[in-house]
Amino acid sequence: LASVQVFLLMTCGFVTVTFGAKSGRHLMEEGDSNDDMLPLESIVSTLLNALDLLCTAVFAFSAALMAGKKGMDLLGMMVVSTVTSTAGGTIRDAILGFTPVFWIQRPIYLLICLVVTIATYVLWPKLENRYGWKDSAKIVCIADSLGLGAFAVLGTQKAAEVNGLDPCIWIVSGLMSATFGGIARDVLCQEPAPRALYPQRTMYAIHPLLGSAVYAGLISKLHVQKDKAAIISFVLISTTRVLSFNSPLRLPHWKSESEKKAHATHKHENLT
Repeated sequence: LASVQVFLLMTCGFVTVTFGAKSGRHLMEEGDSNDDMLPLESIVSTLLNALDLLCTAVFAFSAALMAGKKGMDLLGMMVVSTVTSTAGGTIRDAILGFTPVFWIQRPIYLLICLVVTIATYVLWPKLENRYGWKDSAKIVCIADSLGLGAFAVLGTQKAAEVNGLDPCIWIVSGLMSATFGGIARDVLCQEPAPRALYPQRTMYAIHPLLGSAVYAGLISKLHVQKDKAAIISFVLISTTRVLSFNSPLRLPHWKSESEKKAHATHKHENLT
């Protein structure tokens, strides 16, 4: 666990330090950004944007690792990591009319994906073979949970900026931002069951759906300040995702053939 944590901190920290200043200058140059914000709102906005960049690196790392283990070459790994980190936001921006989409306006996202993929390609096999490092460590899952929360809140906020949109569209935007990249990754890597859609694995998509719904309700119905709603939603998404890691809970679903066979086998063993 400590080894994986060090690797992630080295990779993501390098990316954040290298490109963070450039991103910060971009944010400060936007016309009505931090100058018109209250202190707490400015802090929350900065935190979410920092998590956005950091978790872009984490998503790129996990996607590059999956693609590499599936036998893809370096270019394939770059494509999968970039699609995973940007697909949700790309579709969201295109639907909401924010064009050019975010990564065209801010190429830092592409640079993060490329740097992380190259670092993963060069370093990970050596670290895994020499030290037995695993990509299933809790630190990876926790970072993924933080990214899920940040992506969902930012996606919900972006839809809320569009005048006249019903709050239910805010929720769709948040869910789309948080999960479509992972779905695209699983499809490109030919995974048998994308985790956001199938109940055989831990619950995933329900957390950003719930958090986005809470954000929309707090803003549209209770008229809570944006920064407070963002904090509540982010904590809710990240916490519930972490708590679901080893939980057997699943959303209602028809039992698949494999589940029926497993249930029948378990029942037979109990009888004997």
